[in-house]
Amino acid sequence: MNWKVNLKSLIILSVACMIIFIPSSAGQKTLSEFEAPDFENVRLLNYNVDARSNYDYFWTAMSPSKYITPDDPIIRYFANNTDEIQIDYKSDSTDYWQNPDYTLMIGQGDCEDEAFVWVSIHRAKGHKAIVVGGYLYFDDGTYIRDIWYEYA
Repeated sequence: MNWKVNLKSLIILSVACMIIFIPSSAGQKTLSEFEAPDFENVRLLNYNVDARSNYDYFWTAMSPSKYITPDDPIIRYFANNTDEIQIDYKSDSTDYWQNPDYTLMIGQGDCEDEAFVWVSIHRAKGHKAIVVGGYLYFDDGTYIRDIWYEYA
């Protein structure tokens, strides 16, 4: 397989996919990490990824860190009380990024939605974790864009 990497594209991809932790839970009610989550006030942020610039054919976001929410009470509950979470894959015709509590509430999402959930949960447990965006190349020379997570 021939891997040609344009340095500009690599830098832009690295910056676009680097997700840093910025607390987004300021002002939220504090719950015990063992108290069952209340999904009543969970709302979709409705960030339409297709509506923003899509240069060089990969994703960028204005504030990707807002989708990493380890201090969210619902995330903390799942981090401390579950070993397994079922999230059904469901692609969306318009690529909306879902906040992790919303993904957990409806139990479905696509690649980035699941990655945001797992990175949030891993960080809530004190693990190092990041969301990674890139391309999956196949033996026949075709490729697709994808987002996944990695943790240590």
